Amino acid sequence: MIQEKGREETGFARRGDELPEGWEGEFAARLERQAALYTRLLELAREKRRILLAGPAGEDQARALELIVQEEQALIARCVALEREERALLEGLNGWNCKEMISCVPEGTERFQRLCRAVQELRQLNRENGEILKRFQRYVDFTVGLLEKEAASGTYRETGAGKGTVKRVAFNRSRISRQV
Repeated sequence: MIQEKGREETGFARRGDELPEGWEGEFAARLERQAALYTRLLELAREKRRILLAGPAGEDQARALELIVQEEQALIARCVALEREERALLEGLNGWNCKEMISCVPEGTERFQRLCRAVQELRQLNRENGEILKRFQRYVDFTVGLLEKEAASGTYRETGAGKGTVKRVAFNRSRISRQV
């Protein structure tokens, strides 16, 4: 069955006005799934920030960050899959676009705005978390630089020849890795 949404309801002129029956429910559900995914990503970004700002990371914090990143990767994969489905859906809908469809769904504009706010806040938190991580990286680089200078000066140790006899032991600089 085909349901018709005419220009008189939406004010949009389209190449075709026919949409499959029940599309509103499917589209609204898709918006809700996207909003839920991005809201969860936002919660994870907040938790990541809390962990990063807590100070020096131990094993527990590193594990917590690792779990967050794993969950983020899974959620992002689901977001990408939803967006692909949405593109495929829009390609078969007689010239309708997402903006027009949102305006035809009950509470569609509110749902879409909630999704946009979550995405914008997530973008900002990710940018700020990235800055925090860059600061940590600069601190690590500074500390490693100090260690390299200390290692370059050499270390002395006792030789087997007798008491009080020492020799200088040089360290290979490549042994200190800057990779995180």
